[in-house]
Amino acid sequence: MAVDHAATTEARMEGLNEVEESPHARARLHHCRELYNAAADVLRDALDNLRARIYGKASQQLGASESCEDVWKGEERVPVATHDREYGRMAAVALGLTTGIVA
Repeated sequence: MAVDHAATTEARMEGLNEVEESPHARARLHHCRELYNAAADVLRDALDNLRARIYGKASQQLGASESCEDVWKGEERVPVATHDREYGRMAAVALGLTTGIVA
């Protein structure tokens, strides 16, 4: 589910980037799109490790999530805030479940 969310958010950012007029905002959206693309890959790898019962590695991968909101610091409008927080919650749940399995 988190992988799908990351992919959906990446596509949403691409759509926002196409209509955004500010070059600065477009650069930020591009950076966020790259983060979500990488996040989807990391989540897929973590899922593969969970399936292979390599829980320690999966836990490390899930704990390394980066926030897209960081590139919007100081701005009043953060167009991806809701999606970014939701992804963070999903990653935290997955990390909690993985940590519980490891223990």
